[in-house]
Amino acid sequence: MDTIEAIQTRRSVRKFAATAVE
Repeated sequence: MDTIEAIQTRRSVRKFAATAVE
């Protein structure tokens, strides 16, 4: 079930991971 919410959540997680890595 790929809904807009799932996509937005994944995007948020990626952004958070990138910030944590830096």
